[in-house]
Amino acid sequence: MLTSLNALFGFLKLYNMVPRDCIRVFFSSSPEYMDEMLARANKGLASSSVTAEQFLKVKRCISSQEIARLEAEAGMQEPCAPISTPVVTEQPQTSES
Repeated sequence: MLTSLNALFGFLKLYNMVPRDCIRVFFSSSPEYMDEMLARANKGLASSSVTAEQFLKVKRCISSQEIARLEAEAGMQEPCAPISTPVVTEQPQTSES
């Protein structure tokens, strides 16, 4: 889990050979909710994430209101002090048969 923009940009530089549409940047009100958002994304459900391509080119971030809505939809408890923390995960590439 990366919790700073400097770490995020360093990660993206290190993994520059991985297509940026295969890497997702997640936003959450707390680090504890990151696993839930990743699980939702892996199931094809709405999550608080964008591709690295969207994040870098469009500077697209998810608003704190949208993060709260997605977390409430997933049945997560409301945190005391909401924060927005970028986190990067790599999506597995699908192999074509």
